[in-house]
Amino acid sequence: MKHLQVMILIFGIGLLFFGCSDENLTTPELSQSDQTLAPLAKKTYAYFSGTSVNIGALNPPKINNLPTGVVQWRGLVVQTDDEMTDPKVDGIVTWVVHLDIYPDGSDKRWGTGELIIPDVGSWDMTYKGWFIPGEGLTYEVDGHGKGDLKGLKAHWTYFLENPPGIFDVEGFIIENE
Repeated sequence: MKHLQVMILIFGIGLLFFGCSDENLTTPELSQSDQTLAPLAKKTYAYFSGTSVNIGALNPPKINNLPTGVVQWRGLVVQTDDEMTDPKVDGIVTWVVHLDIYPDGSDKRWGTGELIIPDVGSWDMTYKGWFIPGEGLTYEVDGHGKGDLKGLKAHWTYFLENPPGIFDVEGFIIENE
């Protein structure tokens, strides 16, 4: 058995060294359509940061208290003023919030948002978030641009150490995806 393993190893090494030659390696020529699409293949990232301040609730949630001690909030609508270093993600966001609050005070959150950039377009956003007592509140948000922002994607991370307060935000816009 050991001799068989050694033979297979030697055979494999032989294939690596002698099975390939430089004359068999070719670089395919790019057609005109491939040359047009080639620059689009590279993603470009534009990083931004800023803050998000709660403006207020537009619609209260429907609240359901479960026998397990979990409190469900559904359909809370709030607005935030997001001030970012990139004008493509700077504006007022309307959020639809759903959350489950657990007996230990932690929660998980999810929902949608719309960030409107006047005279430019908007972002359709989806998110997931969580609050852990003593650690803070985090949202991970993904968005797709509309209007002049069509074709762009973005990701935001909102963090707030001690709610309530002002969120710190970092993110990036992906172009050419």
